Amino acid sequence: MWSSTRRFRTWPREGGSRLVDFTLVNEHAALVWMVQMNCIDMNAWYSRVDKPERPDYVVFDLDPPESRNGFAQAIRVAHLIREALEGLELRSYVKTSGADGIHVLVPITRRSSSPDTSEFA
Repeated sequence: MWSSTRRFRTWPREGGSRLVDFTLVNEHAALVWMVQMNCIDMNAWYSRVDKPERPDYVVFDLDPPESRNGFAQAIRVAHLIREALEGLELRSYVKTSGADGIHVLVPITRRSSSPDTSEFA
């Protein structure tokens, strides 16, 4: 392939693991190619390619329950998380995720491991 790639081990939901060569979108032509191939993943990695084991941010992934007011509940939880983070003097940002979820993102220094950031979340 003409574009740079990086091999990572993934763990599919079906179980097991596999090695996948991911395209590094680090130039304009690679971005255009990804768009043309309809393969831009809306779930960005939590870290950069040089240190994939050291996330750049913590993610609180809020998937609303399947109920009439599920999204409203997720919004309320996002507000509670933001209040708790403000108490820790941590800045956070909110974005929608997937079809109906919410992500609360907390930028961090790259000292913590992925398991540590997951445990914090």
